Amino acid sequence: RLSHRGVIDVTPLGDGVAITEVVTPRSLEGRTLVEAQLPKRFALTVVAVRRSNGANTKVLLPTADLRLAAGDALVLVG
Repeated sequence: RLSHRGVIDVTPLGDGVAITEVVTPRSLEGRTLVEAQLPKRFALTVVAVRRSNGANTKVLLPTADLRLAAGDALVLVG
């Protein structure tokens, strides 16, 4: 189970599964999703990444080689 104080929002789906939005932890900044191993380590799947660049915000559908940046918000299911 991932415990993180940067939780932005949680939407329970039932049976212990939830959609959770979190700020990318410092320990994952600069790593790709493959390197982060979230499914293997925490049984979590990244379904979207919200990336802000000043006044612009993009929602990215993540690929395995997406490199996480400081300030990214991860939308997780698990």
